Amino acid sequence: MVDQIFTKFDIDHNGSIDREEAKPIFIEVLKKSEATKIVVDENVLNEYFSKADLNQDGKITREEAAIFIGSYLIK
Repeated sequence: MVDQIFTKFDIDHNGSIDREEAKPIFIEVLKKSEATKIVVDENVLNEYFSKADLNQDGKITREEAAIFIGSYLIK
């Protein structure tokens, strides 16, 4: 799953996903949730990004993505 995400969303192919590259990922996840009304604002996106960016360096590595997926997305 991590490889698929990076192939699709790591636009500059630098091996990490920055905040702008992450937005469509989180929007996609929210749309797949069971919420009936989806309101995606910067605060929600920033919250998801902060949870995924474990060392808070402004980018999500493959390792951080794998941890985030295992913790929050796989039920």
